[in-house]
Amino acid sequence: CNADCGACPYCGDGTCNGDETCSTCSDDCGSCVCNSDADCNDNNVCTSDTCLSPGHGSSCRNTPISPTQIIVKSVTPSSPISLDADEQFTVTSTVEDNCGNQFTSGGVYYNIVGSTAACKTQTYTAQLSHIGKGVWQESVNAPSISGTYQVCIKASSESIACSSAADCDDGYAYTADVCLNPETGSSSCEYTPIVCNFDADCDDLDISTTDTCVKPGTVSSSCTNTPIAAPEPGIPAFDTEGYRSGAYVVQSNPAQTLSNDGLYGSIRVHDAWVAQWENGNFIWDFGESYNGVFNIKWYGQAQGNYGWSTDVTFTISASNDLNTWTTIRQIKLTTPNSLTSTYTDSITGTYRYIKADIYSTRRGMCGHCYLYVDYVEAT
Repeated sequence: CNADCGACPYCGDGTCNGDETCSTCSDDCGSCVCNSDADCNDNNVCTSDTCLSPGHGSSCRNTPISPTQIIVKSVTPSSPISLDADEQFTVTSTVEDNCGNQFTSGGVYYNIVGSTAACKTQTYTAQLSHIGKGVWQESVNAPSISGTYQVCIKASSESIACSSAADCDDGYAYTADVCLNPETGSSSCEYTPIVCNFDADCDDLDISTTDTCVKPGTVSSSCTNTPIAAPEPGIPAFDTEGYRSGAYVVQSNPAQTLSNDGLYGSIRVHDAWVAQWENGNFIWDFGESYNGVFNIKWYGQAQGNYGWSTDVTFTISASNDLNTWTTIRQIKLTTPNSLTSTYTDSITGTYRYIKADIYSTRRGMCGHCYLYVDYVEAT
């Protein structure tokens, strides 16, 4: 009954009464400052946000707190600097926390003792305490927050050419690479020639020498090219088809074929009265296979009986096994009373045997046909 009890309170009657609060009736009770801590968020990660007396008469408190991380913004020196051994220097760093506060730290000293150029990662430790809203400073007795930075250092103001032989490696197998006075300003690289690493490096392109690398791969290496003694041919083995119905083959003085003295050993084939074939040869054996140059000096002669024509073939050849022969020269005489030139024939390679062969066919009448050999040699 309004008459007896008066008007009932309601939101908007201008009076904050009953169960009205700033949250339910801001018209009568006014606006709330906060009802919870979330209402006091100032979007600053470096403050602790608190709602005091939530509701009517409430207020917010934003208390600064320690930053959660530290970031090194810059470091001086930021590039390599030159230092003498044992020299000290200072690193100055500008540090920023995640609250946007910056401060400068200094006094970090380095003692460089015989070290080589290097870049080093260091840790910076800041102990921060609050001295006012949004302001922090380093303090001895405060929580520590760390960051890292890198500084590059050269160990000497003088140019260091090398610290070890590896620094002097020129990638060339024929120099010995040495670092003189390593890790000092007077260091230098020395490259001493290496004459040879393998016997093949000493090849003088002369097949009559043995090529050897002495102390291979060292600065004392050297080449020796030792002459190979040329083998002497053995007394030639005489091979002939022998006597055939009035034809015969003979040899003369085979020992005279062993030296260059103008004295000739010879093979003679002869038809006594009827055309027959004859064949004879000398074979010189050098005792073993030899890689070199083989020389033979020789000439041939053909004379037909009674002026008849001849058919005589002279063949000079070389072999390593008596089975396969390489022809050096082959000449045929077919006219009576004819001579070949005097030849000094050569062949280069690996051989053991040299053969000089004379062969008369049945088509000719070889009255006096000769194969003359002055000498055979290997060089």
